[in-house]
This record gives sequence, C-alpha cells and structure tokens, in this order.
Amino acid sequence: MENSDSDSELKSKIFQSTFWVSVLNYGERGLSVVKLVVLANFLTPRDFGIVGIALLVTGSLQRISNFGFHQALIQRQEDIEPYLDTAWTVRLLRGVALFLIVLVIAPFVATFFEEPRAEIVTVVLGVSVLLTGLTNIGVVYFKKDLEYKRFVLYNTGGSFVDFSLAVILAVTLGNVWALVYGYIAGNVVRMVLSHLVHPYNPSLNLDMEKLRELFDFGKWILADSAVNLVNTQADDIIVGRMFTIGALGYYQMAYRIANLPVTEVSHVVSSVALPTYSKLQNRPEELRQGFRKVVDYTTVLTFPIAGGIFVIAPEFVSLVLGSDWTPIIPLMRALCVLAAVRSIVANFGSLYQASDNPDIMFRLAAIFTATKYISMLSILAFWIDELLVVPLVIGFNALISLPVHLFIVYKITGIRISSIVRTMGTQMLATTLMVAGVYAVKTQGVGGDSYLKLISLILLGILFYTMVILAIDKDKLYKIREDIVEAKA
Repeated sequence: MENSDSDSELKSKIFQSTFWVSVLNYGERGLSVVKLVVLANFLTPRDFGIVGIALLVTGSLQRISNFGFHQALIQRQEDIEPYLDTAWTVRLLRGVALFLIVLVIAPFVATFFEEPRAEIVTVVLGVSVLLTGLTNIGVVYFKKDLEYKRFVLYNTGGSFVDFSLAVILAVTLGNVWALVYGYIAGNVVRMVLSHLVHPYNPSLNLDMEKLRELFDFGKWILADSAVNLVNTQADDIIVGRMFTIGALGYYQMAYRIANLPVTEVSHVVSSVALPTYSKLQNRPEELRQGFRKVVDYTTVLTFPIAGGIFVIAPEFVSLVLGSDWTPIIPLMRALCVLAAVRSIVANFGSLYQASDNPDIMFRLAAIFTATKYISMLSILAFWIDELLVVPLVIGFNALISLPVHLFIVYKITGIRISSIVRTMGTQMLATTLMVAGVYAVKTQGVGGDSYLKLISLILLGILFYTMVILAIDKDKLYKIREDIVEAKA
C-alpha cells in the first residue's frame, strides 16, 4: 500500500512538473519567437549575425566549463544540502574566470570573423556569465524534487523583461543593441529572482571532499559538454568564417525557427525525465515502461511540428519575416529533419545519466561530431560551396546515429529496437501523410499569400494528422489522455 501511494505521488509530481515545464518553455519560446519576428522587421541579418557571434563565444565558454554539478545533485538520492555551497562557490569562481577570458579574447573574435562591432558586443554580453555565477544554487531543488512551479516563476520573469526591452529598443534604436540590452536585462532579473524564490542562502565554501564526489559524476557531463559544444556550435563558426556574417544571421534564424518548437517539446520531457528516471533506476520494469511512454509522447508532438514547419516554410517566411529572409527557406526545411531526430535523441541522454552511465553520451558525441565536421569541411572545401550543405550534413549525421543509440538503450534497459521503432511508427506515417496532404492543397494555389491561407494550412495539417492517428491507432490519443488524468489525480 505504501509503495502504491509512493507511485501515485510520483505520477502526480511528474504530471505537475511536466505542466509547469511546458508553461516555462512554451512561454519563454513563444516570447522568443515573437521577439525574433518583431526584430526581424527592424534589424538586419548582419545584426543577428553579430549577436550570434557574441553568444557563440559566451555560450561556448559556459558549456565547455560545465562541471555537471547540477546533474550530479539531481541524480544523487541522499541529502544534497552539504554539497550546495561547494557547487555554488565553484560556479561563482567559474563566472569570474570566464568573464576575464571574454575580455581577453573579444578582440581576437572580432578579427577572426572580420567584424569590428563583434568585440564590444561580446564584452557586454560577457556580463551574462557573471550573472549566471551569482544565481542561487538552491533552485536546483525545484528540479530535483520535481517542483517546477517556482522554477517557472523565476525564469519567466527574466524572459518577459528580455522580450519587452528588446522589442522597445528595436523600435526606438533599430540596431544590434536592442538584442544585447534585452538579453542582459533578462539575466539580471533571473539572478535576482533566484534569491527571492528559494530560501537557501549560499556562501563561499570549498569542501574538497564534496568537490571530488560531485566531480566524479560531473566529469562525464563536463566531457560531454565539451564535445557537445563542438557538435552544436562548430557549424556557426564554419558558416561565419567560410561565408559571411549575414549568412550566419540567416543560418541562425533558420535554426531557431525550425528547431525551437520541436526541441522545446523534447526539452520539456527530458527536463522531467532525468529526475524521474533517477527515482526509477532501481525499478527496471517501470523504467522500461516510462521510457517507452516518453518516446511515444515526445514524438507524437515533435514529428508533426517538424513536418508542419517543413511544408509551410515558404508562406511563413514571406508573410511573417518578410522578403529579406527568403534565403532561409531551404535551410529551415533541412533543419526540420534534424529537429525531429534530436527530439528522439534527447530522451536517450536523460536515460544514460539517470542509469549512472553519463560517459555513453560523451563517447557517442565524440565519434559522431568528428565524422560530421570532417565530412562537412571536406564537402565545402572540395565539392559544393553552398550554405545548404551545412544543415544537410548535420541532419544526415544525426539520422545515422539513431541505430547506435537504440542498440545501447537495448543493452541498458532490455527494450528491443523494434519495440521503440513501432512506438514511433504511427507518428512517422501520420506525419508523412499530413505533409503530403497539406502540400497537395498548397499546389492548388488557393488564397495566394495571406495570413488566412497560412492559418488555414496549419489547421488543415492538424486535422490531417489527428485523423490519420485515429485511423491507424484509435486508442493512442485516448491512452495518452488516460495517463494524463491518472497522473493528475
């Protein structure tokens, strides 16, 4: 009876956490997309490219120095309070060190990309790494204990300030500083709110024994972050260096629009999955059932979103962003494939970490990162010098990594590859038919280019997809609803 109550409480926490993480991510990303759309009408692709360079530098430094302490704290099943001051002290010292590094390398960054304005923008955005170091470490409890409501409150406050200030400055200034000041203001608000929403008061204290314990787990997160940095950011460096800053602006805009809606679904799920899997790591059958459901529920949303963006890309770009952004259409379509695959792979990373195998993601990322960029640079240098090569190579590389991940999941959990493929099969077929149906309607040329046509195509796609899902597996949506109701109860 006690175990049943515990399971019921866990399911309830999972549902509530998923709801609040959804609110956080879709609220934040909704604001982000609106901000991009508004700013795209006031700023140039070159402006976006300059900020992209600065964020590439600051983001890369943060990721390559990610010691994985947050994940280590979440994964630990015992009391974590004795570890918090050590984790916070290391993060604060890291923030100071990274800011000093930004000051030193900013001139070289501007020279490398042949963009003088990148120097001052990089320095100003470097303040964000200091703010991250000052954030209250106590907020890790919100994730560990699946209490995301307060986590949402402190995070969305910063996002709203970022959005509001960036839009106001875009209208009044009409230059790159709208993006910069909005980003910094959002981080200031998040840092302040982190100390208001959680009572823990961190202090400077470095316990070497606690540090060694955290690093024993976190070292693989650090290694994976370093490889993942190259895996996800080297394409920006290649585009910015081999093409132009304007091309980088196009590429990053295409990447955000094609990936944001899809990857945020998987981010919502994986954020909740790590602490959930960690609680189930000694209950293998429930872990297997949970993993299959996570894959099913993720792809039932991510596949049609990716397919929908693929098929309506021309209408969306011409109507919402304007004619200056039409070069991103083929890039968006190629990146949609990548987004769909990444939404699956994101589930594997949480499983590896929760099952105490954080090294697996690092090893696989190292192998596939090397093959991806060797092939990309070879094609660009000796065969086809086109920007479209970049997303095509990335998407193909992600696709061929799937069988490897599926095999490793089988070895860890015993879930057969065919079982996972069957889980996603209905969504794959329904998405394919949805894309074909919407494309067939588009070719009739009804409605010209108008917002009414764009909205109609989106609604038509939703209808197509839902009808096919119901025709193939009429119980799927009902089962999902049942699980949600059960978890909510």
